[in-house]
Amino acid sequence: MKKKRFFINLFVLSITVISVYFIILWVRDIGPKITRIPLVGTDRQLMIEGKSFGSEQRTGRVLLQNSTGEKQELKVFSWVGDRIFAELPDDPIGDRIAVEQLTIFGRRLSKARGFVVQPDETPAAPYAYSVPVQSESPWPASRRDERNSGRSPVPAVYYEDQPWMFQTGGGIYATPVIDSQGVIYFGSTDHTFYALKADGSEEWSFKTNGDIAASAVLGRFDPILEFSPVTFVSGDGYVYQLRTGEAATEEDRLLWRYQAVSEPDPSYNHQAGIGINYDGTMYASSANYTYYALNKDGSLRWTYGTGSNNWAVPAVDHDGTLFIGSADTYVHAVDAAGQTIWKKGTLGFLAASASIGRDGTIYIGSFDSNLYALDALTGEVSWKFSTGDQIFGSAALGEDAWGQTTAIYFASTDGFLYALTPQGKLMWEFDTAGTIRSSPVLGRDPDGKSDILYFGAGNGKLYALNAADGSLRWIFNTTSEDPDLRNRNELNASPALGLTGIYNGSENGQLWYVPYDYCLHSEDTRCVLQPELPDDFSGLYYVSQGGDLQEDFPLELSSSSMLALRLLVRKDGESIAARICNQPVGCPKNVFDVRIQPFSSLSVEQSADGRYLFVRPRHFLEPGEYTLTVSGTYFTGGTRIGNLTMGGDQAGEFSSQFHFAVPAPQGTVPLSLDETQTFSFQLTRFAYPSPPMMSSLNQAGFDGMVWIAGTVAVSPPDEFNQGRAVLWIVGGKEDENGNLSADPESSYLLPLNGRFYGKDFVFTNREFNMAVTGLNIPFELFELRGTLTEDGVVLAPVVYAESDVMSVPGLGPYMVIAGLANNWYEKMPVAGTFVSRPFTGTAAFAPAGITVERLQYNAAARHSDGRIEVNFSLDPEVEYPIDRHRASILLLDPSGPDAVFMDYATNTRQFDDQNGNLKTVLLTIPAGMKIPPGVQVYVLLDVYPIHSQLLR
Repeated sequence: MKKKRFFINLFVLSITVISVYFIILWVRDIGPKITRIPLVGTDRQLMIEGKSFGSEQRTGRVLLQNSTGEKQELKVFSWVGDRIFAELPDDPIGDRIAVEQLTIFGRRLSKARGFVVQPDETPAAPYAYSVPVQSESPWPASRRDERNSGRSPVPAVYYEDQPWMFQTGGGIYATPVIDSQGVIYFGSTDHTFYALKADGSEEWSFKTNGDIAASAVLGRFDPILEFSPVTFVSGDGYVYQLRTGEAATEEDRLLWRYQAVSEPDPSYNHQAGIGINYDGTMYASSANYTYYALNKDGSLRWTYGTGSNNWAVPAVDHDGTLFIGSADTYVHAVDAAGQTIWKKGTLGFLAASASIGRDGTIYIGSFDSNLYALDALTGEVSWKFSTGDQIFGSAALGEDAWGQTTAIYFASTDGFLYALTPQGKLMWEFDTAGTIRSSPVLGRDPDGKSDILYFGAGNGKLYALNAADGSLRWIFNTTSEDPDLRNRNELNASPALGLTGIYNGSENGQLWYVPYDYCLHSEDTRCVLQPELPDDFSGLYYVSQGGDLQEDFPLELSSSSMLALRLLVRKDGESIAARICNQPVGCPKNVFDVRIQPFSSLSVEQSADGRYLFVRPRHFLEPGEYTLTVSGTYFTGGTRIGNLTMGGDQAGEFSSQFHFAVPAPQGTVPLSLDETQTFSFQLTRFAYPSPPMMSSLNQAGFDGMVWIAGTVAVSPPDEFNQGRAVLWIVGGKEDENGNLSADPESSYLLPLNGRFYGKDFVFTNREFNMAVTGLNIPFELFELRGTLTEDGVVLAPVVYAESDVMSVPGLGPYMVIAGLANNWYEKMPVAGTFVSRPFTGTAAFAPAGITVERLQYNAAARHSDGRIEVNFSLDPEVEYPIDRHRASILLLDPSGPDAVFMDYATNTRQFDDQNGNLKTVLLTIPAGMKIPPGVQVYVLLDVYPIHSQLLR
């Protein structure tokens, strides 16, 4: 009986709690709510749309508020149902409107809503821009207009001019902007913002202290000052506004700059392009999870925090509402005063900028592989469309003569360009068999009667498609013949459409101009007019170090080569979304079979998306002729959760055979060390394009990585011309004169254990942490391969890495849902390339006047850290400031020689004396770590080992 009474009481209590909860929600819901305040004109008359306003004006009032809570009552002209008309005073106190109404629970005040007053000079002719950008610019902002439509009315007329290219010293990842005179403005990861004349020659440039990986915006022409300002962001944490046209010095060029506040995260480099509202307010994001709203004079208006990095340019609705995609996985609707209206979550990061149809529908792609159509007022999903991989770029919107959306065009890193109806149905798709991060743009055909779609791809090719049916119009190949740049050819930046042609930046640092329909009027070998993929195919393509599918397998490979292969299945001219089975259950016993003749031991991993195989010889390939045979079963279909695919059906088989030769290695690696200098070289411009996810997470960051590698130890080559070596890596930075030195604040500090065969090498680290978009990813294997020449240049450079995703602190399950691991939850393998250059800086030389005074060692215990502390002595007048140098400690087993792997970057600290010079360096030995006997301690200043001794 007691038991029965207990359950009755529990039931009654539960019903009561639930009832009270819904009553509270009901009570909270009673009261006025503002849904929209359309753009306010110069007459300062405003209309307030919403609900629960009440029908009696005498019981309510409209209040103007500022951020401090100060209120000012407005004069109301009409209060009818859910629409109120009021007037702003001549000297308003704020930028937020609230409605107060008498309810049965007393006076209730709505949530305040920001609004925008449009100044007198808009809209602008001849392009009818609604925001204050340069009126005659054909492409003044990242996606051209405030809605991010990516659409231009300029017809593709060919004026018989020629393509040109401008080379910068870093990658270009953002859309250029173009002024009315044809001057092109863009930034590069070489820290420079460029202005090029219409013929491709440099007009001027402006140096910053950080990567520039985002688009600028061209402001309204000022008739008094006689120029249009250009505003952009840099990785040094500043927003810059510059004077266009002539300027005597850089100081004259700079109008103002705004520095992002560094809290709550000390990393505050800007990464997204500039957005602009109707009143001229500009928006810039920072890596400290914050959007900054800046007034036209560069002063701060407000900040808006998200939960992660922000790479997108806000789209601006017709009432001034901002729609922002963030790497926190949410789409944020933010009013003009910086307040959240709603947030809508996806299952992936958001790098794309939202696009707004004229009916208010928001279109945005996510790393969960879906394109979403959202209701602008509520954020509710109208529909979503699934692709085969993450969506990085933004959508372009096709429109009819009345401005109604007729099609949504967007790309996925699965290599397809998709065209959808406004209802989310597939119209057509076009396969590049590569990766697409570029956002497509739309222009008119030469007759102005239909649209042409332009976009770049990861294979270095600029595509033009007929938007009506997706048929190929032409392809222009921008891939460089320079061996250093050939594998850095990804067109991840998005095109801009000028008056006479298309402008697109490349990962290799080149800004390309291609005249409209040039390929239809020229026999240039860079032009292609027919589809490049076979009609029927089932097999593997060789993938270059830069991620490109190659029709022909290389005739020769070095003894240290690694192979990346990608599955491609085509039937009747259509690509099939096929993958190699990649799950712990449900796969056949022999998913794939890889064999090489003559035999060599191979390690084979498949990528998380099931499209790539990474074939790594465990030992150097001996000289001779080889045949590699790969066969297996491919799957299609399955259930998607985020980027994770489960299940599917066996749909067919594939088989491919490749023939290649390995020449005998010549000479020996030039690694050496003497009493004054260590052989060193520079590693930079890393890229991880295979599979696409890693580049999507951190493409500009990888490109900006700079390492200095110095020789610590090297064994003499044996009778087979093979040996071992150890390199020490420190992060590098350039000074204002372009000279490279060690960066004491870099998070890169690691050894590489190497094997060499002639000049071919494999260098490895097995405990390396890399920060990727806020994720600290521990790599259980990090490997560099290639051929090292006497001047420090690496030929055919390959980088390969593996991480156990469940070991990523706090994020393992999310990375599984994000589809980053093979067999759902195991390894994340990635492959790519880098650029190497000679290095002769002071970091490779023995510094004079510095000696080790004392070295003290305390072993780590099971539950307590150990330490190695080194004290230095500097001769009088010798300076060695720790803000310009990096002292470190390396543990090395000389019998290999092999470095003892640990997280040196995290566990190394250096200390200075009262003059800022090096005094002490400390290496913490993590608790429980056992140091093997016979280990040598190497003390390094930058990359030169100045001291070594046996650890006792």
